[in-house]
Amino acid sequence: MTLPVAPGTATTADHGEPNKNLKRIMAVSTLGGLLFGYDTGVINGALPFMEEDLGLTPFTTGLVTSSLLLGAAFGAMFGGRLADRYGRRRMIMALAGVFLIGIGIAVCQQITGVNSIMYYGTEILKQAGFGTQAALTANIANGVVSVVAVFFGIWLLGKVGRRPMLITGQLGTISALALIGFFSSVLPEGTARGFVILSLTVTFLAFQQASISTVTWLMLSEIFPQRIRGLGMGVATFVLWIVNFGVGFSFPMLVDAMGISNTFYLFAVLGVGAVVFVKLYLPETRGKTLEELEEEFRAGDRAALARPGSGTVGPHHAA
Repeated sequence: MTLPVAPGTATTADHGEPNKNLKRIMAVSTLGGLLFGYDTGVINGALPFMEEDLGLTPFTTGLVTSSLLLGAAFGAMFGGRLADRYGRRRMIMALAGVFLIGIGIAVCQQITGVNSIMYYGTEILKQAGFGTQAALTANIANGVVSVVAVFFGIWLLGKVGRRPMLITGQLGTISALALIGFFSSVLPEGTARGFVILSLTVTFLAFQQASISTVTWLMLSEIFPQRIRGLGMGVATFVLWIVNFGVGFSFPMLVDAMGISNTFYLFAVLGVGAVVFVKLYLPETRGKTLEELEEEFRAGDRAALARPGSGTVGPHHAA
């Protein structure tokens, strides 16, 4: 979602070639995301050997896994503040409700427990009945499905509203989480249970990455007014990483205290709360300009906020 271009403002089309600085920024941002994703994959595969060699407890396992996320959280917070101070006009504090919603979107993305599977997928499959090497190999499916689902989600964003896409993803993840909890408790440990749990984690990630994660990052970029977008994105992303840290840190201890079934039941219950939040508070941003969205927030028109915009897809509207 972008603001209308003011008359006389130079655009990429005026120069006839892509902005080189924009390309550099995109390249650096993409590389940063790639490297962070690489770290996520590495810790997943390294944990079984670290636990054995270092004698990690559930507490220290959670601490080792989640410590990197604290740096990401504070970096996002201060990075957004600096962007507003040095990269844009002086910060204007407005639309407090937008901040609450932005924070809510970030929390909803994480309380599904997605990163318990991303960080501890190998451990989950080991508990289900696979050996260490088999679990490491099977966990590749989680990564492949995640990548494919993201591309599908990007394609889907141009055809479906944000709200229905997000709610559908949440209902899919809730179902998968509940089934993981159920089959973990009723099936005997072994290869058969391992394949059942693997199929459900793959299903969970398909819904999560194709809809919830994709919509979350897009809406965080759409929902904040241009004047405070850096601060808004920084605060929301800070909260997202903090919740991510909480999930990554607490998961081994939750499993140790409650068992794997009850832990996934807990995530399913939290997912129900996320659906309620989206249904009640999340606006539909597809097809709306920033000005239209701000006006609907000021008017408190919930019906209008829940409807897609009437504008055609173009440079002033969200796809």
